[in-house]
Amino acid sequence: MKRSWVIRTVVAITLSTCLIVALLSMGQPQTLGAVFTRVSLVDIGIWIVLYGILVLFRAIRFQQAYPKVGLQTLIRAISVQGGLNRIMPFRLGELSLPYLISQREVQPSGAILFALGWVRLLELFLVCSGMAVGGFLMRIQSNDASVIVGASVTVFAILIFVVVDPTKVAQALSRAMVNAQDGVDRLGTKVGRYWCSAADSLSQLPPIERIARFKLMFWSILVYVTTLGLYLLMLEGIGLSVTISGLLIGVGAAQLSSVLPVLTLGSVGLHEAGWVGGFVMVGMSTDAAISSGILTQCSTLFLALFY
Repeated sequence: MKRSWVIRTVVAITLSTCLIVALLSMGQPQTLGAVFTRVSLVDIGIWIVLYGILVLFRAIRFQQAYPKVGLQTLIRAISVQGGLNRIMPFRLGELSLPYLISQREVQPSGAILFALGWVRLLELFLVCSGMAVGGFLMRIQSNDASVIVGASVTVFAILIFVVVDPTKVAQALSRAMVNAQDGVDRLGTKVGRYWCSAADSLSQLPPIERIARFKLMFWSILVYVTTLGLYLLMLEGIGLSVTISGLLIGVGAAQLSSVLPVLTLGSVGLHEAGWVGGFVMVGMSTDAAISSGILTQCSTLFLALFY
């Protein structure tokens, strides 16, 4: 194992630990133990089933963006990738998808990573849109004109992913990489070879018809709603009730914080910090937010490793 990798891992574990300790110092540690004892085996069984459905939906969604890969291959690859993302620093688990797919079906890595990037970008838009909708719901009684304006902007932003063909974007990026090939070659033969291979892979991304882009949007929304449902069941499992607007904002804040480019152990620490910030903002007590944030982190980590 390289020394730099060891250093990064140690730093990631340290930062995650510091974030968790800092959050625990804001509440009462004994509350956390009481929360875990409320979870029943029935709750855990329901979470396992729902997470399995979520993995299936994610696989079907990715197949809309990259239809060349079989569904069974994607289910296996996305299941493993989900576990790796939760334990590897800097979300390096994302890069495992081409390798996991190629174990069963040989596909160009660049095209797979581009499709994954497109899916993640759409996912990010949905999370931001969900938080915006949550904010609108909290102000709906004010009859503020910003509600209509904000909702219109949200719908327009989401429809971008239906109107814009990712294949065209990939081809434009591929041409830009080819034009920059001479400059990259100066960095070394090996770097230039990888750069050329990535550009070629992007040019091979299969075309995605508009109906497929509508399907991609549909399955992305279904993944998002299922994720919200899973977190809602987890909260209800420990006796906490939240409004739809609170759920959209709290879960959205946790998901946004998890994708920050911070060197932590997966999303450990970042998820909890975003969760606490989001749910405290919508009225949940600090103790309940800290306890539920750590519970959802532990539960989803268990589910990701279980599958």
